[in-house]
Amino acid sequence: MRIALCFQYDGSCFCGWQRQKNCLSVQETLEKAILELTFNESKIRTYAAGRTDSGVHAAGQVAHFDYSGPIPYEKWANALNGRLPNEVRIIESIRQPNSWHACHSAIYRRYRYTILNSCRPNLFLEPWSWHRYKFRLDDELMNQALNQLIGTNDFFAFQ
Repeated sequence: MRIALCFQYDGSCFCGWQRQKNCLSVQETLEKAILELTFNESKIRTYAAGRTDSGVHAAGQVAHFDYSGPIPYEKWANALNGRLPNEVRIIESIRQPNSWHACHSAIYRRYRYTILNSCRPNLFLEPWSWHRYKFRLDDELMNQALNQLIGTNDFFAFQ
């Protein structure tokens, strides 16, 4: 059975999504929680719709894994949330056909970048924004530049 998870995480304490040797990743954290529920019977591998860099957050990341045990797909969200740290939360767990793949079946991805353009950082926004203040940003010039990105684009070269 292929189980898809929609989840969110605060990436402040992670080195990104993908498992790495010398630091804690979201993938490693999620797979460890899954293994606890399967009693370490077999190695479970998760596949995400995309990867994030160190310190980057996700509000609606999607990943999947294959499982053949007794836990129903709809129970995985609650079961995992009881084992994951507060920085990671499963929003929903659903069943998908075996041909579905979190990365290859994704029909869109949305990214949000927040620039805080003020004299001083904001305590409540600082973890989720980039503080930039040398001069006021030119909103009109930024909108003109961003208009070039609207629509369907091929960002393959940025992989």
